[in-house]
Amino acid sequence: MKILSRYIAFHVISATSLVVLVLVGVETFMLFVSQLSDIGQIHYGLLQSIVYVGLSLPSNFYQLFPMAGLLGSLLGLGRLASTSQLVVMQTAGVSVSQITLSVIRAAILMLIVATIIGEVLAPRLQYKADNAKASALNHAIGLQAFGGTWLHDGRDFVHINSLVSQKKINDITIYSFDNKHRLILMSHAKEGMLINKRWQLSDVTRTLFSPKKIKTYQTPSFSLNLNIQPNLLTLTVRDPQAISLTEMQNNIHYLKSIGLSTSSMEFTFWQRLVQPLTAIVMIALGVPFIFGSLRTVSTSLRMVMGIVIGFGFYILNQFFGPLSMVFQLPPFLAAVAPTIIFAMVCVILLRRIKH
Repeated sequence: MKILSRYIAFHVISATSLVVLVLVGVETFMLFVSQLSDIGQIHYGLLQSIVYVGLSLPSNFYQLFPMAGLLGSLLGLGRLASTSQLVVMQTAGVSVSQITLSVIRAAILMLIVATIIGEVLAPRLQYKADNAKASALNHAIGLQAFGGTWLHDGRDFVHINSLVSQKKINDITIYSFDNKHRLILMSHAKEGMLINKRWQLSDVTRTLFSPKKIKTYQTPSFSLNLNIQPNLLTLTVRDPQAISLTEMQNNIHYLKSIGLSTSSMEFTFWQRLVQPLTAIVMIALGVPFIFGSLRTVSTSLRMVMGIVIGFGFYILNQFFGPLSMVFQLPPFLAAVAPTIIFAMVCVILLRRIKH
């Protein structure tokens, strides 16, 4: 059985590797095409776009791995089924459960490599890619695209429109409220620099609100005691794929400590944490389909079926994310629900095959 297990694993791994190359190649080409509109702007040229696309490869690979695993499983096992090798194995006494375990072992081996790439290399390289592109285009780290970022400190609400670096911010507005939640002061600064652990704001316009009048005056500088670490400030606006799980967890704790919503980031955190299990389920899902309705069909039809299944999983993921925020469902439950549903489908189909 060890020889057969390795043989099955070889076919699944080789087929998955082929699918990964194709999918990552297509994704890379599409990403490069999307960069064409930026080429020629300021210091962002062809070389910079190639570097950006290259550094984004690990992140794209990890996101595509569950789909690639499913297609690879269908392709690898389909090849064995089309040559009647699976029938011969069953005739020799190898059960569907044993074949499934062989596929899962292959999935775990691939998953170890994929997780190292996706959770160790990808966040660092994606962060470098985003920073290099922003630097070449002379852009601040993309706060404007998100409408800026909001921070809460005591009775003050701070809006930062652009983040130049961990020690420099631009276009800052501070809204100060009294204990009855009435706006009493609004301050706007063009620039802020982190000096001796305090933010020194320059070119400040302050507006005082009182029941009888509104008073506006200018001040050259103003010291803001904002209780946030500079590295956490950058995490609030970075692409989730450019943040490690540890950094994401630290940011969630910080946002909770200042009373801001963490639902979206928690959902992304649990989704990333559950992804290895998702990949195993998707790869194992190829077994019941090969022994069932897809046993005698062509390779192209198997690929189409795999794409349909993968798209169905994607739709479920997109559905449960917003649903958890609207109905205040636990982010963990929303993130793990699609994987549980597909795992149950896999188990039900396997039980039908056995009976």
